[in-house]
Amino acid sequence: MNGLFILCLLLALMGARPSFAADRAAQAGMIYGYSVPDAQNTNPFILYGVKGSAFLTPNFSTGGYFLVSDKQGAPSATDKFRYSVAGVHATAHIPSGKGDTFVGLRVGITKVNRNPNGIDSTFSPYHYGIGTGYDYHVTPYLSVGFEGSYLHVQPGKTTQNGNTIQMDSFNIMSFMIAVQFML
Repeated sequence: MNGLFILCLLLALMGARPSFAADRAAQAGMIYGYSVPDAQNTNPFILYGVKGSAFLTPNFSTGGYFLVSDKQGAPSATDKFRYSVAGVHATAHIPSGKGDTFVGLRVGITKVNRNPNGIDSTFSPYHYGIGTGYDYHVTPYLSVGFEGSYLHVQPGKTTQNGNTIQMDSFNIMSFMIAVQFML
């Protein structure tokens, strides 16, 4: 897991240099949609944030993302559950006509706010997964698209008042739309 994280981080850092892509160098934008954190918690959460990519070749990009969930999907007022994910991605692109189909790997860190035993706690486990979607190029500088992703969040633990509290692993399945500016 740590090796994969370091590899994706290095690929993302390489994306900071000028691109080889003839048609675009980078893209960045906003993303919004729904997610379901696990089969045990089927309440939908609204998930929103930002993402960006730098193209290393016309068919490969690296970049990052930061997404935050709302509180509406929490099981109850006494069983809090809210999360955010931040990480890097390495993505393959298949250009076609006015659009771009993509599939990529994602890895990063998750912040989960829960209240086991009635005490608010924050866990910080790693996550990894895949994402795929389609971007439609409305103009040479603007795209609108959709994407779906599956992330696996590893088990987490934290300490409260000298006691270690464990958090089980869970999965995040999300379906979102994106508006991105292309450079």
